[in-house]
Amino acid sequence: SFFELGGEATVLDLKLAIQSRIAVPRREQRLAAGKLLLHDGLRLANVAAEVTDEDGILQLCLVRLDSARPGMLEGLASGWLALQDLGEELRGDKELVLAAVSANGWSLEFASPLLRADKDIAMAAVQSDAAALE
Repeated sequence: SFFELGGEATVLDLKLAIQSRIAVPRREQRLAAGKLLLHDGLRLANVAAEVTDEDGILQLCLVRLDSARPGMLEGLASGWLALQDLGEELRGDKELVLAAVSANGWSLEFASPLLRADKDIAMAAVQSDAAALE
């Protein structure tokens, strides 16, 4: 699908256009440009130089998430869902673990061994609770 947006358009603007045109809820969308995952506040013009084709068209990839995933992310971030209550596979999901440890650094204990050693995860846990690595 093609979308025409203004020069100041953000990833969020595009997600809202996608939601309107093809009925994929914004919270279930992830947009990528090459290997870069695009965040809502990013201006599309900032990534255009790297991923436009020879016709000047910005080429992006849309991934639709499982409809339960946004609720899990929200629950982990707000603290009403605990990382230890998730299955082993989900405790190895970086995005979910990052949401959990950002809200509660002690959740790091329940992350997969690989993610417990991840620098970004450890930093988020310590920012949430300085004693999280003890």
